[in-house]
Amino acid sequence: MNEAVIGADHQFHDRDYALAWGERFSPTAQRLELFELVLGELRHAVPADGRVVELGIGPGYLAQHVLQAMPTISYCGIDFSTPMLDIAHARLRRYAPRITYLQADLVRDDWQDIVDGPVDAVISTWSLHDLGSQQNVQTVYAKS
Repeated sequence: MNEAVIGADHQFHDRDYALAWGERFSPTAQRLELFELVLGELRHAVPADGRVVELGIGPGYLAQHVLQAMPTISYCGIDFSTPMLDIAHARLRRYAPRITYLQADLVRDDWQDIVDGPVDAVISTWSLHDLGSQQNVQTVYAKS
């Protein structure tokens, strides 16, 4: 994949690094507050049988929060890091088959073309600021 696109110095393709990052950034009270804000918006925008796509699912913390609170939606988590997808898959196993995972580079891949079916909301918390440039972020927004 394409680590050069990352704006910060992350090695998310390294399993140990991804595990350590996931542990270090476990949900704090402030992050849970952010998750609740996202959840509030989703509850207004997404029908009971709707579909949410998360760009940069990482270790799956936001997905877990949303899937637990909205028990009838389906969810698609996208990440470019195989280790992060593995971590998310392990954390979210109990939500299968409501969740699917896609590996894609948000900047270089046509990720929007491989998401099956209709999408009611696209969300992200910790990934877009690492895309390397404002133009890359704008491109991702345009694809959403």
